[in-house]
Amino acid sequence: MKRRAFLEKDSKKANGLFIEKNVARYKGEFKNDKMDGKGIYEWIDGKKYEGGWKDDLKEGEGVIEYPSGKKI
Repeated sequence: MKRRAFLEKDSKKANGLFIEKNVARYKGEFKNDKMDGKGIYEWIDGKKYEGGWKDDLKEGEGVIEYPSGKKI
């Protein structure tokens, strides 16, 4: 997986954008170059997850929304 993260500032914890070319993108909080905190992950098929992250994994409360509008 190729990772490109664009952080707002050079620090251990920051907001930024992560792009997986032709797969998905993530906009939200990072810690130590990993998705960590609140963020939105959007796949190219239109599905998205909005919620908590810890060490690049979904954690805590969050909602998955499908292109049809259905939410889980």
